[in-house]
Amino acid sequence: MPLATHFIVVVDVSGSMSELDCQARSSGMVSTSSKITRMEAVLQAVQELSSADTGRGDCSDCMSFVTFSDTAHVHFEALPLPVARKHLATLPTITPAGRTFYASGLRSAAECARRDTQQRPVDVIFLSDGEPTDPEAMLPSLTLDLLPTRAPKSLSVYCIGFGDGSNATASGSGAPKLRPGNRKDDEDVFGHLQQLAHIGNGMFQLASTSMASLRGAFVAISSSIATSRTTSRNSWLDQKEPDVVTKHVADRAQAGCDDIFKMDVGDGKGGLAAKIATEKFSMTNLDKPQRLPPVEKQVEYELRSCIFDLSPGNLGHREVQAVRVAFEFNGGVFSTKEEHTTVYVRRFPFDKGGMRHCYGMRDEAFDQRHRMVAKRTKFQ
Repeated sequence: MPLATHFIVVVDVSGSMSELDCQARSSGMVSTSSKITRMEAVLQAVQELSSADTGRGDCSDCMSFVTFSDTAHVHFEALPLPVARKHLATLPTITPAGRTFYASGLRSAAECARRDTQQRPVDVIFLSDGEPTDPEAMLPSLTLDLLPTRAPKSLSVYCIGFGDGSNATASGSGAPKLRPGNRKDDEDVFGHLQQLAHIGNGMFQLASTSMASLRGAFVAISSSIATSRTTSRNSWLDQKEPDVVTKHVADRAQAGCDDIFKMDVGDGKGGLAAKIATEKFSMTNLDKPQRLPPVEKQVEYELRSCIFDLSPGNLGHREVQAVRVAFEFNGGVFSTKEEHTTVYVRRFPFDKGGMRHCYGMRDEAFDQRHRMVAKRTKFQ
């Protein structure tokens, strides 16, 4: 059965979200040419998310809705999806204005997560159409405020970069726009969102200024959430109950009980009695060490803008003596050549993958234009 989830939708309402450049959805076989504002398009997509049938069945999902610009505002929190859908349909008019302070939106999401009395797993959907005004405060708000509200695998941050990659949010609504359709520029402008998603154990989606593209981004994220909620999260929670059962059996064995599998109804754990009766424990199993899940190192991340700042004397990096191995293939045999070299590695990672942290790096034997990445295990 799917695991109940707390959706926290965080939407940028800075000045550029008032742009009237979003293609409305097609009507039947005829494509409409009408335009709506980015704000209107996002509200429609969020309403669809609250009413989407993703096979959650009787799951008690809930939703919180947060908007941010110079400051953040929590419109509602932890409401059942049917109730959230009604609130979204009757929201007072939201007038986009101001700049884009990511940190305020992330901190408000953290507050919603903390106040969830049921402590459901959290999926944050963070949407913006440009760069943050406060890049230096963005990562601390994620790693120090939001992520600690849940255990690992119980919180993910999904990000959507919406629009043509406008720089307006960083300096006001009058800033020049990037060329529409230039995907490389879009990805550069939305680099902060990509970093949030990677560090937040989620995914990043790029959506152009059309309802179809925006809806596709929400559907992709919704599908990913549904998959993670019915696989990794359920298996992580399922590990808890056998641990309780094993401890109960071990306690009875240590106390010298004849029937180590017996559980009295009066001990407050009657719900596990049936499971204990079907478990195939042996004294040999009790002697085996319990395998604990790996624990990630607590690290400080840095912005992508400085990861290749590796000039000599920069306190942001350290020198490492290394061996560079070159492989050659003559068509029949591989050969290797080793050379000692000095590499410069940033002290803090800028990203992470499934197994390792990623650091900016440079080999002094190569031109500084050669950008490299060093990887180290992210586990203790």
